[in-house]
Amino acid sequence: MIPLSIFLIIWLVLLLAYVALAFISIVQMMRFALVGKMAYFSTFIFLSVAAIIILIVSIYLTTVDWTLNLSFGEIITQQIPIL
Repeated sequence: MIPLSIFLIIWLVLLLAYVALAFISIVQMMRFALVGKMAYFSTFIFLSVAAIIILIVSIYLTTVDWTLNLSFGEIITQQIPIL
């Protein structure tokens, strides 16, 4: 049995990696791109979409009961009928 909280920890680690890569991407965009209105606008759109998606996923994750366990026992012990 696998606790669901393991998936939350994995999601948080992946979210941290995404934030680090997004930060590097934004720094590169602002440092080497033509700094103008379009660069700031595209950065704003990128950050806005990322924030909205993270907010929606976070709201959904608050509805999950993280104390439950995930069991694969029934799936593994079932016999698959031969066609």
